[in-house]
Amino acid sequence: MRGREARAPRGLRRVPLVALALALPTVAVLAVLVAARRLDPVAALCGAVAVLVALAVGMIPFVTSLTAVQDAMAALGADGDIGAEVAIQRRLRRTVPAVTALWQAALRLARGWRERAARAEAALAAAEAVFAAIPDPEILLDAQRRVLRANRAAAMLVGTVAEGADLAALLRNPAVLAATDAVLAGETARVVEFSLSVA
Repeated sequence: MRGREARAPRGLRRVPLVALALALPTVAVLAVLVAARRLDPVAALCGAVAVLVALAVGMIPFVTSLTAVQDAMAALGADGDIGAEVAIQRRLRRTVPAVTALWQAALRLARGWRERAARAEAALAAAEAVFAAIPDPEILLDAQRRVLRANRAAAMLVGTVAEGADLAALLRNPAVLAATDAVLAGETARVVEFSLSVA
């Protein structure tokens, strides 16, 4: 086909460089033997080429298997679809056993993280429900006095509560703001009486 060049699969492009890096000690030994006149240069060259070819050919199954696992992890995604796991499992049947074990470990890890995330989301939802049901007005702030959460009672008291807004946008009472700043600076507690005008 015109305009398209043939390219090696993604993982196989690095095989020659990795094989060369792994063969360097052998090539160095052969070079020393040639320099010491203990080995014929042609034999040394043939030996070096044989080592490089053997390493490259031996690495191809590992590299293709690792590339398949990388693609499988990308295809699996965060949703944890069991059907996707089964389809990926079928594709990985012909991988090198060590790489298959790596895939199984990665899959167990992904499942564990999904289970932990589901438990954390359930706990957060329960905490949000409890916070929303508190009958007294509650406004949760961060260290910069920005609103993180406000329950229904607070919204009924001060109106719409925008998350991320500074407390001063909700309560323009200097005594409340000073007490809030003092507590955020490290004071354990401060009680302030104030009133809100209802328009």
